[in-house]
Amino acid sequence: MSEHGSDEATRALLGAWALDAVSDDERAAVDALLARDPDAAREARELLAVAAELAAATARPVPARVRDATLAVVATTAQVTAPGTVSGADDLAAARVRRRTRVRTAAVAAVAALVLAVPVGVAWRQADRATLAEERLAKVEQMLAAPDARLMAADVAGGGRAVAVVTDDSALVTASGVSDPGADRVYQLWLLRDGVALPSATSATSAGGFDVATTEFRPGDALAVTVEPAGGSTAPTSDPVVVLTDA
Repeated sequence: MSEHGSDEATRALLGAWALDAVSDDERAAVDALLARDPDAAREARELLAVAAELAAATARPVPARVRDATLAVVATTAQVTAPGTVSGADDLAAARVRRRTRVRTAAVAAVAALVLAVPVGVAWRQADRATLAEERLAKVEQMLAAPDARLMAADVAGGGRAVAVVTDDSALVTASGVSDPGADRVYQLWLLRDGVALPSATSATSAGGFDVATTEFRPGDALAVTVEPAGGSTAPTSDPVVVLTDA
């Protein structure tokens, strides 16, 4: 394999490297690449920033199985360059596509540590836990596939952590480790826009977590979640348990 091909293969590992999900040999190869390739080093810093934010969103390590999922996504989205001379502009465009792909790969894998974290102590059948985890992850993957996807995260009052994946016109908030809102109570999502709280979706908890989504999100909005009576409210009746801002 040529040095160029070897470097490309090593760069394909950056998503997994950012999650500390590589072997010692792979880590050594990545470290060597970063020492000689400034562009790869910049990409690595971007991936580390994503992984750090999402690692903070969950108080548990990334599951070992996420490594396989990460590498599988990288493998299926590898960029193929046609034979012949490619202009510098084309090279730059291709590099940006690869970078976006790897950032999304790292984000999917790290978010998976949160959305797949269905407590094993819950008295559910294994199949039920697996189904819930797959549904949660599918929602997050679909959102993260958007080129304008961004991430927000914050602690939930009373325990737990919330992560939001937002685009220019939608938002998905996923929380884990939260308490049950109580009898006849639900978690409700609000869009905070120009000083006004706009009501959105509601959700009960499942296995210590909840998912709420909206297609009314706009750039500059903040997101808040409160505990409300079943069916939701037209205006908040309690203080937010979490507020997420699109900084």
